[in-house]
Amino acid sequence: MESVLFVAPLAPGKLERYREIMKEIEEPARADFRAFLNKGGVSRLRVWAQPSPQGDVVVVLQEGPDPKRLLTTAAESTEPAAAWFREWVAEVHGMKFDEGPPPLPEFVADIEIE
Repeated sequence: MESVLFVAPLAPGKLERYREIMKEIEEPARADFRAFLNKGGVSRLRVWAQPSPQGDVVVVLQEGPDPKRLLTTAAESTEPAAAWFREWVAEVHGMKFDEGPPPLPEFVADIEIE
């Protein structure tokens, strides 16, 4: 299993809306979105909200066989779940997929302490 961890800023005042969206994804009615995540290489999604001096951010951990594929899948897919994802990312993060997916973080170090 691979992991991708990143921080994404939230648009001002959008933390509660983000929480609502996460609850919606958990509902059985959004099984289509969870299937979309799976097609995008993600089998587990974990999210933390973090206040910062510059505003609220979310820390997102995507795990699965190929979690780096999700943003590309979201940018290229014509599925309704992908369109819904692009819409709410634009709403709560202010990020648009018009020119392709946002860049992923660069892995820098893995330091194990014995």
